[in-house]
Amino acid sequence: MSEPDANVVANLHKALINSNSGNDKNETALLMMSPSMNWAEFLTPAPMTIALLGQLMLIAGEKDFSLEQQRPAKGFQFIQHPESFRACLVQVSNTGWRAFNEAHKNMDAIRLYSAQVPDQVKKVVRTLIKGSDEDVKDFLPIELRKIERNSTECLRLAEAVESKFESVMDLTGELLEVSSSARGYYQKPKKKSK
Repeated sequence: MSEPDANVVANLHKALINSNSGNDKNETALLMMSPSMNWAEFLTPAPMTIALLGQLMLIAGEKDFSLEQQRPAKGFQFIQHPESFRACLVQVSNTGWRAFNEAHKNMDAIRLYSAQVPDQVKKVVRTLIKGSDEDVKDFLPIELRKIERNSTECLRLAEAVESKFESVMDLTGELLEVSSSARGYYQKPKKKSK
């Protein structure tokens, strides 16, 4: 086996030293100890959004109306109860709550998976620097697969959250479109009666 380039060895040695520095340990500890510290600021809009939907339901509660007359050509794709605008608002509220709840759970799981990666990377660097050829052949693929599994799981969790919020947006978009059409439909008789 040929000798590795001196620069490569020096860079790997620096990486190993840096991976064990006090700052790195502090950052890792902070990441592990802050399950909701950073995520809370992203989830703050959730209760406010649901409260606003509740207020909208109170306002809409004075006079409920049907959206059936404005049925899209392809039918309702996302609205489950077009016979009641109030029921549609409840559906939006519930769908939004489920999306925010999924985001809360999945972001915590992503945090836990991500917290494992620094130690796994340190093991990879140590194996590359201090390990024998056999260690590199045997243990390196195991650690790299662990990192790959964690990143794949983080991606899956993030995509699940994205899908939930896309559902909320699709539902909200359809409701907005049909509500705008209903406004025109219900205002025409008022104009004729004047």
